[in-house]
Amino acid sequence: MTNYKVVVLDMDDTLLNSDNVISEETANYLTAIQDEGYYVVLASGRPTEGMIPTARDLKLPEHHSYIISYNGSKTINMTNEEVEVSKSIGKQDFDEIVDYCRDRGFFVLTYHDGQIIYD
Repeated sequence: MTNYKVVVLDMDDTLLNSDNVISEETANYLTAIQDEGYYVVLASGRPTEGMIPTARDLKLPEHHSYIISYNGSKTINMTNEEVEVSKSIGKQDFDEIVDYCRDRGFFVLTYHDGQIIYD
């Protein structure tokens, strides 16, 4: 059995400070633990495109790591930036969810082909 050492981090209000940047101390630490064999994985509700710059800053591609975007619906291998996992809901389920939210006055926001769609 293979054991992995993995640190999974949310980005907003966790890894990123109030200026939406990673402190130099934190970036250095996360790079150092990757050099020691840990995988650092970013997980966020953000779209993939909004996570890649931070992943590159943390040298995730060089350490063969991953990002998990869209609240878990996509997993990207940062070595080659290819999608490893992509899960989405069907149109009927989507329509039911949107109708439910609209009926209750909730704000609806989703993504399609990397674009933000809101109602």
